[in-house]
Amino acid sequence: MPVFPKKVLFVGDGNQNGYIYMRSQSIKNLVESMDMVDTNKYINPKKTLSYRFAYRFQLAPLLKNLNHAIIKKINSKPYDLVWLEKPIFIFGETLRYINSKKGIYTVSLNPDNPFGPRNDGCWDLYLKNIHLYDHHIVMRRSNYKDLKKIGIKKVNFIPLCHEKSIHFKEKNFNEDQKKFDVTFIGTPYDNRINFIGLLSKKIEANIHVYSTEWKKFKKKLGNKKNITISDAIYQSDYRNAI
Repeated sequence: MPVFPKKVLFVGDGNQNGYIYMRSQSIKNLVESMDMVDTNKYINPKKTLSYRFAYRFQLAPLLKNLNHAIIKKINSKPYDLVWLEKPIFIFGETLRYINSKKGIYTVSLNPDNPFGPRNDGCWDLYLKNIHLYDHHIVMRRSNYKDLKKIGIKKVNFIPLCHEKSIHFKEKNFNEDQKKFDVTFIGTPYDNRINFIGLLSKKIEANIHVYSTEWKKFKKKLGNKKNITISDAIYQSDYRNAI
């Protein structure tokens, strides 16, 4: 029996190695039924050029198929809730259409900071339509305050947390097998490149960075001998690294 007898439409990144997909499966286990609109199917990160234009400028022709797919799903069956993960590609018209349907609530979950100093370029559409969501979930205390300041009433703060299906110690893992003193898993945003470069000079330690995006910054890091950059890691490899 489901914990919540509700029908949910989940809109987000369907990459099965990603935390968004994992969250969708947690929700699926709690509700009566859950359908998914995979944003990657319509705005594909592997198509680098078109994805960059969609991400930075939210050009309508690049977003329309995703929004049409959401509306098509809404019209196909009754839903109680539409859950949207980092909804930077969602038109105001789409949200207004959902809001016109009685009994459907919208939830925006945003783990990132649309009010911060970093010029991501992806927040214009989200901020323009921010008042059209019924509920907001944020993972930063500062964003909770930011949303309250602009008049958003229903905001929930849920910090990043431990997930027992991901964060557990692998069997037969030996700490002595670890080759690196410092491990960083993540993207090269903000001042992380300079920090890793400075760290490599200040301490005599082996530093291992896991993320494909870092490879283009090898030259900037000066090809330091104590910095190793590898592709992104998931599942068992991720657990062993941390």
